[in-house]
Amino acid sequence: MININRHIKSRIPHIIYSTAIFILLCSSCEGRSGYLNGGQEETVSTLTNVEWVLVSSTDDIFGEQVFSPENSCSYKFNRDLNGWFRFPPAPDGTSEATTYYFQWSFTTENFAVLYITGTAIRQYWLINRMTSSELDVTASTQDPVLNPNTDKTHYRFMASDKIR
Repeated sequence: MININRHIKSRIPHIIYSTAIFILLCSSCEGRSGYLNGGQEETVSTLTNVEWVLVSSTDDIFGEQVFSPENSCSYKFNRDLNGWFRFPPAPDGTSEATTYYFQWSFTTENFAVLYITGTAIRQYWLINRMTSSELDVTASTQDPVLNPNTDKTHYRFMASDKIR
């Protein structure tokens, strides 16, 4: 016959541990209405509500380049953390528009740095300025918070509904 007291006593540490984990998980969610605070929600909405068209880029090799909206690439960030960028067809008709897909996420708690990765892209974007009509970023292949002295490219985008 099984000694019930000994059986229960052997389970007490497991029961206490499981109960503590359950209470901790439940209490950490208390009072939250979602995963984003107000500032984070505003940043995500601003980023994902429009298609962003590249209007200029500046780097140490090519200097500043200015692009016309009809001959420039565009980016679209979706709320599901996927997105795409598209190169337009060549003006002379020698190539068609090309679209590449990527995943994105923020790497900092204040949502100041985007990480973008996909088939044809792997970049970190430090957001310098973002409004509903303008996005100004500094792009690099390494995290700008951890590696501030890495090579950078400055991109300026406009919301497509503001220029087309």
